[in-house]
Amino acid sequence: SQQKSTMAVFLTDALSVLQVLTNNKLPHIAKARHLLSNNCRVAFHWIPAQCGVPGIEQADTLAKQGAHTEPSQEKGANHPS
Repeated sequence: SQQKSTMAVFLTDALSVLQVLTNNKLPHIAKARHLLSNNCRVAFHWIPAQCGVPGIEQADTLAKQGAHTEPSQEKGANHPS
């Protein structure tokens, strides 16, 4: 089979989130991981907060901004119904 060249990497400082994403106990999360893994390699990594990773503070700021932003209404965007 052809090797997947695209990789999706999820980095989090929330160990509990990482555990939920990787334990396959929630069917909708397991299904999403399966669908994603059909198209690319998937990796989940825990990064302890304040561990000196470059850009972590900027990522935190952007995540907080995204959490308070209305979803995009762009044509073709997938939105739950």
